[in-house]
Amino acid sequence: MKKIKKVLALLLSCLLLLTLVACGGGNDNDKATDPGKSSDNSARTLKIAAMQDSGTLHPLGVTGGFVSTLYAFYEPLYDTRADGSRRWILATDLERVSDLQYTLKLREGVTFSNGNPFTAEDVMFTMELCKENPQFALNVKAVDFEKTKIIDEYTIDLWYTEYNAAQEPGFASMLIMDKESYDEVALSRTPIGTGPYVVTDYVVNSHLKATARDDYWGGEPGIKNIEFKIINEDSQLVNALETGEVDMARVPIAEIDYVKSLGYNVNVNKAGYNDVVLFSLLPGNPLESKEARWAICHAIDREAIIDVV
Repeated sequence: MKKIKKVLALLLSCLLLLTLVACGGGNDNDKATDPGKSSDNSARTLKIAAMQDSGTLHPLGVTGGFVSTLYAFYEPLYDTRADGSRRWILATDLERVSDLQYTLKLREGVTFSNGNPFTAEDVMFTMELCKENPQFALNVKAVDFEKTKIIDEYTIDLWYTEYNAAQEPGFASMLIMDKESYDEVALSRTPIGTGPYVVTDYVVNSHLKATARDDYWGGEPGIKNIEFKIINEDSQLVNALETGEVDMARVPIAEIDYVKSLGYNVNVNKAGYNDVVLFSLLPGNPLESKEARWAICHAIDREAIIDVV
């Protein structure tokens, strides 16, 4: 079970704050195995419930809760812990030169699942793709593309147009793609990333199967095979846990006690998460008025959020 929890932390590191995860527990998958068969977790398939299938596996096409599945195949520059510190992944350092200039150091010895080496070219390419995508442009909103340059294969001279506190969290959400092999259509079904798994089968609104890479830079994953089963109703999530259809799922707060009664461990994901609220200022919209937007902001009980969250 320790190996399972280790790999789940990697796969689901960017789920929403306070995502509730049920793993382990009282289903047939955890009962004694045949003495003649391996009981090692690496020999089994871990089944995870996934919601809101976007119908694509392209990093700039997946939305909602289905985004979490992509972290099996792609990786960001770094992740943000609950205390705000960074967990370095494809980057190894983001050194401040000034308020607007940083030196981004990248990890050496990393390869994509197709064997291509990971370099600064791939990071710049991914940033450019994000810039041109309305949904993901916020990830690179503060980047000054005219000044930002590649110094060498693993170093980028990164410039901002202005200081923006949301920029660094944006990098934590940016999944790096391979520039050399990029094919928008092909990536919708066959991801090519630096992550620990590769897709073996994907049926929209049914399932997504993957197997571990034997050349992953981070070492051999603790689980050989994983299967994301698409389940879109909260009631079905709980039922899937109860019947053993899945080993892990996000569960509604109202179902926590019941899921615990089934013998599952319910854990709160404390990974850092940043959310953005966009107000439409179009004429005729209720929030066109600045006073209305201020009213909403002042109505938020920040102390309650701090105490509870």
